[in-house]
Amino acid sequence: MPALVLVSWLLVSTLTACGGGDDIGVTSSAVARELQEASTTSAGQRTATDDADASPSPSPSRAAPKKPFICARDSLTCVEVASTADTLQTKVPLTFGLPLKAGAWKHHASALYATDDLGRSIPMQADDISSHRDGTARFAVISALVSSLQPGERRVISFFAGGNRGAAQTLPEVHDWNLEVVATVYSPQTVKVTFGDRSGQRAGTPFKEGETIGLSLTSSQGVTEKYNLTVNAAQAGGGYSTLQGIASAFATLINEKSQVFVTEKPLKSYENFFIRTKDPGMGKFGVTFEYRGIASLVSSTVAEFAQPEIWSYKPQNDLIAAIKSSNTPISRRGIVRFTGPVASEFHLAAPLVNQTTGKPHPFLTARLDSRFYEQGKRSRTDVVLENNWAFKQNPRNIRYELVVKQNGKKLFHQPSFEHFHHARWHKPLWSEKPQYVLRHQIQDFFDSKAVHNYDLTLPITEATLNAEQVNLEKAKKTQGHLGPMANLFLKPDFLSTGGRAENGPLPRWTTLYLLTQDERAFESMLENSNAITGVPIHYRDEATDLPLNPIEHSSYSTHVNSRKKPPTSEDPTIWAPDQAHQASYTYLPYLLTGDRFYLEEMMFWASWNVLNQTVANRQGSLALISKDQIRAQAWILRSFGEVYRSLPDLHPMKQVYSEILQNNLDHFFEIYITKKLTSPLGAITHLSSSSSSPWQMDYFMTTMSLLAQNRDPHAQEILNWWGRFTVGRFLSVPRRFVWNLTARIHRSG
Repeated sequence: MPALVLVSWLLVSTLTACGGGDDIGVTSSAVARELQEASTTSAGQRTATDDADASPSPSPSRAAPKKPFICARDSLTCVEVASTADTLQTKVPLTFGLPLKAGAWKHHASALYATDDLGRSIPMQADDISSHRDGTARFAVISALVSSLQPGERRVISFFAGGNRGAAQTLPEVHDWNLEVVATVYSPQTVKVTFGDRSGQRAGTPFKEGETIGLSLTSSQGVTEKYNLTVNAAQAGGGYSTLQGIASAFATLINEKSQVFVTEKPLKSYENFFIRTKDPGMGKFGVTFEYRGIASLVSSTVAEFAQPEIWSYKPQNDLIAAIKSSNTPISRRGIVRFTGPVASEFHLAAPLVNQTTGKPHPFLTARLDSRFYEQGKRSRTDVVLENNWAFKQNPRNIRYELVVKQNGKKLFHQPSFEHFHHARWHKPLWSEKPQYVLRHQIQDFFDSKAVHNYDLTLPITEATLNAEQVNLEKAKKTQGHLGPMANLFLKPDFLSTGGRAENGPLPRWTTLYLLTQDERAFESMLENSNAITGVPIHYRDEATDLPLNPIEHSSYSTHVNSRKKPPTSEDPTIWAPDQAHQASYTYLPYLLTGDRFYLEEMMFWASWNVLNQTVANRQGSLALISKDQIRAQAWILRSFGEVYRSLPDLHPMKQVYSEILQNNLDHFFEIYITKKLTSPLGAITHLSSSSSSPWQMDYFMTTMSLLAQNRDPHAQEILNWWGRFTVGRFLSVPRRFVWNLTARIHRSG
């Protein structure tokens, strides 16, 4: 490969500047080492931390490296399973993702088999296989069963190509599972309070410094709370900023002191805030003002109170039907995800049903990804709640509390929260949860080209990992009122300037995990990946029960200027998403866990990234992205590559995302290389503009480098062409071309 391309890979993966203010966010600071070959021991055995093991002993401030583990000779790769239980565990079930390098496993010709470090056979199966461009396995979801684990015991499982897949387990058709999902849906009264009467940029009648504004709230039980605010100099006036200051001050005051009421100040609510009762079933309340000035004060009821309703889903009969289909050789698409000698997983889905009327809920849908081991003796169910139908009219936020029961016994309770429109969340539940941590042979992970080749010698301190854990718990506590819709470490306003932990080739928490495989980083990665599912970008097609296909629905757009949109909602959320500040959210969580929830999340984002372009800009069914900002193009293209690499070969949407990815690579090849419609320097351009930002090109080079490594057609040629400019900025410093000061390149002619 051309040297300049390799240099570009090594350089640009360290750059994580965020635009919108040309700010810098140092997040994924690991340097990509694309030239590094997988290290081997003299005996031909690979270790998970060969580089770290060869380095000097860590100082007390550096996180202690995990003990190296050795893969068996001639194996494709291996993982380590370490017990975290205090007692003996038997028949320990494992399911996880396993990336593989090209050429390693010809999965159409043979199965996989596994042994542990004592040479004992490990029962296993490989499912949901995604292939490299050469047809060999790129990724598989592995399920295995470890016969026993002593407290603190570490077991290495190595994988080999060969043998045949064993017969699938048989599950009892009348299964003692009996889960029930029950939601108490509330319709609390919600009142909007508006300060002032400004009109756009024109200020309204001003509030004056020293004036007192009184606000009284009276509950249906006759309890009255009074709040007063004296307008200060910063709040005096009738313009946007002063009115927002008053609204924010009142909202904060009520939240700090009220025993009965709570306020919400959503993103971009400006001079407004919203009031409701803390107990959503409490009933109606009144709002009155005491104010002697001449400025405007208005309260309006935006939602009337209604009595709570009980909605539920009892999936037992659906499970029995799915088990019957898995035990007989009939079509199983969409019901049985996989079935094999170790595990069977079923996808059960239905709208919640009103327990009084029997009618289905128009928006709330329960999805249960239920996995069974040991002929059904042990189970793991990922309970997913969605409010995201693409074409249902009048989509809205829904406030409810949720209980999951098994045989009438409560397994899980989620207190009342507001489920945003076009959002989803999940909660995995075990009948008997195994206690272990699993580590991949990380250099083999890098060699699969699933991710960039990070520098494992970078020091990650204990203080860094402890801070990640402590700050995560703080975020959970302070955002507890948002329930599963909390943003945790993510910035809700994607357009806001300043450094952000999620920007870069991978988010901070994901990079920390790749470098350490530490449990604290793993928790942070999963929790923040869960948080992103509350963003209102999820559009599921009721006709296919899949994320919306942007090629099939090429005339629709969610863009603000679109004439033909899916039904929209005016209900406020905490989020303002865009593409230019988007991160890689659930790619690594899926590669590590194999969970269907994270795979579908990638699909939702990739589809939205197309749908949120105008139909004209994306040229309809071609789904092109070249009219967007360069940084947006980088991250959108990354999302296409991630979902294409992850989807199983037989998934009905695999070809859709393959076509979208290839259409864009073909388009870039045509405009930059074939037709040479842009800078001869090799600079990428924003095709709706006449200028380019080099730091945004660095983002694009990071994405394109991984596509090239995965041999996606035209990616290497595009990378070589663009690399002339990106790498040239660094190599031309002696010629007084200062790489870090080249803020913008203008196109002429």
